[in-house]
Amino acid sequence: MPIEVVAGTGLSYYLIAFDDQGREREDDPAGLMSHVTTAALTGQPITDVFVFSHGWMADLPAAQRQYGKWVKAMADSRGDIEQLAGIRPGFRPLLVGLHWPSRPWSEEGLGAASFGAASFGAEDAAAPKGLVDEYAANAHPEWIARTEDLRQVKRAASAFEAGWQILDMSSPYQDYVAEQLAEVLRRFAPVDGMFLDMCWDQPSTSKWAMDGARQAGLDPRDPEDRSRYARQVAHTYMSRYRDMVEAALAPDSPMGVWFNSRPRTNLDEEKKYLRHVEIEALPTGGWGYSYLPYVARFTRPLGLPGVAQTGRFHRSWGDNAGLKPAAALKYECCQMLSHGLSGGVGDLLHPSGRINEETYRLIGSVYAHVEACGKQVAIGLFQSRAGQDNVFSCLTEALKFCVNVFEPGPTIGVGQWNAVVHFFDVGRRMKIIRVEKRPAQPGCEQLAYGGLSCSGCAH
Repeated sequence: MPIEVVAGTGLSYYLIAFDDQGREREDDPAGLMSHVTTAALTGQPITDVFVFSHGWMADLPAAQRQYGKWVKAMADSRGDIEQLAGIRPGFRPLLVGLHWPSRPWSEEGLGAASFGAASFGAEDAAAPKGLVDEYAANAHPEWIARTEDLRQVKRAASAFEAGWQILDMSSPYQDYVAEQLAEVLRRFAPVDGMFLDMCWDQPSTSKWAMDGARQAGLDPRDPEDRSRYARQVAHTYMSRYRDMVEAALAPDSPMGVWFNSRPRTNLDEEKKYLRHVEIEALPTGGWGYSYLPYVARFTRPLGLPGVAQTGRFHRSWGDNAGLKPAAALKYECCQMLSHGLSGGVGDLLHPSGRINEETYRLIGSVYAHVEACGKQVAIGLFQSRAGQDNVFSCLTEALKFCVNVFEPGPTIGVGQWNAVVHFFDVGRRMKIIRVEKRPAQPGCEQLAYGGLSCSGCAH
């Protein structure tokens, strides 16, 4: 349990446990916590380190509760924090709690579920699911988002029809998600990243949403103000959860947290919460094959690494009995690479938790092809069908294959016809700058119908 996140504060601390001989325990799932703490010190701009320890008659849960109270008391001291900010600009503390067993017949399991999550009844909390959580909605119906006429927000028209129950992030549900996230991070840190799904702006007329809107100077009677407050709530929990995940990331991780279902048009503002961009696109699940290219181009100017995601399903999520044809999955993964994106293939495990061998045989065969392709390059060799000797005919044919393939401004060689095309990428069209002659490129693979050859792999 490398990191203990204190709900409602935005603060966390590293918990280092010792055994009854005074030796640091080595049975933490994350390894030696002193090493994890040291890595955080060297990888973050820490200015001060605070170390605290409990006294006699305390087991691990008691230590967690006591340290949580201490950290919360510190976070609630707003006046002191404001004064400190004026005295020490850039102040960034690292909090370390020490635990030593000092109570007979005590609970000392480092792998135990978090007590914050257990208090909500989630004794084995799963990864957080954003605005949709059937367990939470049924256990706490007061947390469900409400329409203007006080009906619950649900992706179905009837109480007897299956559909997502949408929760209100201005309610205590936001803390519930934070508890789940804290448990996942504690169990698995250091992590490579975190995917939080279903994080759109959700207006609501709950008591929490209306009180919060008024405190923000907005009128909850105005639909536009309700939408503005929903955006403020989203940014509040995005900042909160981002800080939690950042504290648990592996030192060399290029990724952070991704909030799925956010409006792409707002990424320029929301990129401050992100290290990378993810694009969920299952072409046969409603997204279509044109979705990934235009979204990849839209997000490219942000300058953040990109990850795309498809699924192994014949259709979409939940189509557990269907497998996508190998040719389709290969096409989708190569399409990701052609846009400079890394990629992944989503799966849903059987309730038994067993991995389906045929599923991963399919994914493995496609990944073998991706590995063979090597790194994508910005210069490719094109060859047209034999018998054409007009450079512009060749160029026309070649450009069919390079639309949506290259980063802006590469040079494309039409090897057989001794021409290099300089062009500028303007969205889905290309403006040709000039065509110049060069010697033919020896050893270029002759393709049947003109294609891109890169790093030894023909697409």
